[in-house]
Amino acid sequence: MSFESEIQLIFDKIISANYSEHQENWIEVDGKSLKNTLINYEQNGQNMLITVSGFSLETRLIRVSKTFESKKSSEIKQVQELIRDSGLENKTFTLDALGPQ
Repeated sequence: MSFESEIQLIFDKIISANYSEHQENWIEVDGKSLKNTLINYEQNGQNMLITVSGFSLETRLIRVSKTFESKKSSEIKQVQELIRDSGLENKTFTLDALGPQ
């Protein structure tokens, strides 16, 4: 199992154990790089883990998340997949300038 898969499994377990259904309408989606996972920091071809997540503004909880390697995918693609596969219906998703591309 890859490091990114392990992080994702831990995150999913925490959310499942601590989240109960709440009424919410707004989901803020953003990506963050995990700087301590950076490889080749002195080179242009850097690789690191990036997590994109959907944060509920009403409940102040992260509802969905995906982790990926920067060399294997892009944040734009992962955000699109996150929204499509989230299972969250009738929600308004907000994104930074990168997301709508």
